[in-house]
Amino acid sequence: MIFDNDPSDLTHPRDLSILRDRAIPGGRVHLEGWARFNGVRVHVESVSPRGLVAVNGELPLSGVHNLKYLDGSYPGSRLPLMSGEVSFLDLDRFWLTRTSVFDVIDDETPLPGLLTTIDGTDFGVADSAGTVSLAGVPQLQLVWLDDGEPPGDEWQPDGYQSFTRLVPRDQVPGLRYVEWTAVWRDITVKVAGIRGTRAHIFVERGGLPAVEHPEIRHGANVKSGWSAVVSRTELSLRSWSSAERPVGRGTVIGCVAHVRGRAGVVVLPGDRDEHDEGIIVRKDLGETVTEDYGLYALGTQRHSPMEWRTIVAPGDAEEDVTSARRIESAVEWQGEMRAVEGLDEPNDVAFVSAVSAPLEQVSQLRYTIHPVALSDLPRFGWQMPDRRRH
Repeated sequence: MIFDNDPSDLTHPRDLSILRDRAIPGGRVHLEGWARFNGVRVHVESVSPRGLVAVNGELPLSGVHNLKYLDGSYPGSRLPLMSGEVSFLDLDRFWLTRTSVFDVIDDETPLPGLLTTIDGTDFGVADSAGTVSLAGVPQLQLVWLDDGEPPGDEWQPDGYQSFTRLVPRDQVPGLRYVEWTAVWRDITVKVAGIRGTRAHIFVERGGLPAVEHPEIRHGANVKSGWSAVVSRTELSLRSWSSAERPVGRGTVIGCVAHVRGRAGVVVLPGDRDEHDEGIIVRKDLGETVTEDYGLYALGTQRHSPMEWRTIVAPGDAEEDVTSARRIESAVEWQGEMRAVEGLDEPNDVAFVSAVSAPLEQVSQLRYTIHPVALSDLPRFGWQMPDRRRH
């Protein structure tokens, strides 16, 4: 399946019709995200019956119709959270996600994972943050989806019986994350990946099932989410969704390596990982994951944020983990070069020297790359920069 819509509509929608919910064969499409209104960043929800854009946030009083406070305790605040309706023409600097939900999974449904379409051909994308070449060029790693070997010498076999190649980030027009919903042993699950006769399933929150299932993998927090690799025949397929989002500038900060041929964030276990040995490879939810990844809670609470992890055993690290590099980033802002801790592109800011700087006021990212020994990788910690923030 190729992109049915122009990816540029997610950052530069042509007119109000782009934002409207609409029915499509077998499903529905909804757009929401962020935009700037009179200098203020607001959340874009939908198009109102009045032909205005429904928004919420710290809204100014001028130019907003049907203004309402979201919480009765806020009216005394200098910048209360409010909802209202504004003209499409008063919005700019959009960052939108187009979510399509379909009622049936059939032979035409794309397999779960992160995808892109270039010149009419679909490719998998290993990770939306990607890596940076030794020459300082941001790159994304494409995954060949068809059977057989791909054409061209740029494609390299990886450790997952697939082929990948690195391309400049600006050659990727847009990203689409496909996810299936199914029922497995009376439990509603999401499907992160399909490989032959196996399905990689997960539940993001809610704790472990009351009945023990030996296939389930989980971290120390048993009150949050879990994952499992099961037979595809055990799934009762229900529906699927496709979430299209911009590629953006992205930012890569920290240590990245090729792990079994695929680029990933790499760290050593931290103080809270006393039962883990080896090298931890991290990914956000919404990325392509292989069967060796399991869901891991970043905390001890029921609703702790989750991430995907796989651990490379110490005896396998030398062979499986290659091209490790430490990546640092800087931008010019207010006439000075400053270190970057990350980008929050939906909110249109860069985190520069512990300050949030408007993204339009900073220069393009400039990267510095240093080779790093595996023994010198940073240890996982709650305060360490996260190169995947984008």
